Amino acid sequence: MVTNQTVWQNVIDKEWLKPCFPRFFEYDILRGMSYLAEWSLRRNKALPVGLLVEGLERLNSLMTAEGLRVGRQVFDPQGPWGGQTFPLLEAVSGLGDVSPYLTRQLDRVLERLGPQHAYV
Repeated sequence: MVTNQTVWQNVIDKEWLKPCFPRFFEYDILRGMSYLAEWSLRRNKALPVGLLVEGLERLNSLMTAEGLRVGRQVFDPQGPWGGQTFPLLEAVSGLGDVSPYLTRQLDRVLERLGPQHAYV
């Protein structure tokens, strides 16, 4: 995760700032936020609220009343991944589609942050 505006601008891969599903082995901002929320719970450590709030601000444009939208795909038959897609992969990963899986993960992060942090 990153901690200030200057660092946000120097992220190794700006695509990480967009949630993707399915992720396979890829990183995205929600995966990092989820890790921090779970880490603080399991290790009984202080929740890094500032980092999580910054992450929520980055996700804001993809959050709707219905849930969190897919911001990127990690597969592309013509891209570096190569290979073929299949119907289930295409059904759950449409760019801009609300993902129940990403929404559920975001909801768990928001639950850890408390009721003052809600989307839309």
